[in-house]
Amino acid sequence: MFALSRRRNTAEIVVKPKISRSKDAYTVSHSLIGELPYEEFWMLLLNRANKIMKTVKVSEVGISGTAVDPKKIFSIGKNAIYRQY
Repeated sequence: MFALSRRRNTAEIVVKPKISRSKDAYTVSHSLIGELPYEEFWMLLLNRANKIMKTVKVSEVGISGTAVDPKKIFSIGKNAIYRQY
């Protein structure tokens, strides 16, 4: 029993960043993408308190551009909503 409480105390607490302005979204997305030589399309899924629930890489392609399927975007968003409740 004491081992369980010790493990619980040493577990990392995950702090979900809050997106309250565009600069916050930039800092989160810049940490994901950085200085890549190719393009990627990422989604930041937020809850009603504007805290990040999940980040999802939707697509990555070559240097010139990336194609994103709207069905895939809506599917990812819908699944995130259903898993939340």
